[in-house]
Amino acid sequence: MTKGAQQELFETYYYKGWNKGNDSVLTALLDPNVEFRGSFQRKPLKGPSAFLEYMHKAHKALGTNVIQIEELVVSENGTKAALRLKNRGVHKSDFFGVKATGFELAW
Repeated sequence: MTKGAQQELFETYYYKGWNKGNDSVLTALLDPNVEFRGSFQRKPLKGPSAFLEYMHKAHKALGTNVIQIEELVVSENGTKAALRLKNRGVHKSDFFGVKATGFELAW
C-alpha cells in the first residue's frame, strides 16, 4: 500500500469514523476478528461490536472525543505504518469509574 493510500485509510478511520462516531464507516474498515485495546482498557476487546461500544463510551464520557493525526510514517514497501496521534475531549460523564470533572483532557 502506498503512503498516499495509507494516509487516506487512516484519515477515513479517524476523521470520518472515530471523530464523528460513525459506526458504518468503522464497521466497513474493521476486520470481523479485530482485537483492540483502547487507551482505557486493560484487556483486549474482540469484534467490531465491542470496538464500537468502546468508542461510544469514549464519546459519551469525553464529549466530542477527537483524535488528530500529527504524523504518519510508512515503510518504503508500504506494509507497515506508524502514527503519532493527539487525543482530546472534555470529561463530561463517568468514564471507567471516574466521575465527570469538566476538565479538557489531551494526550
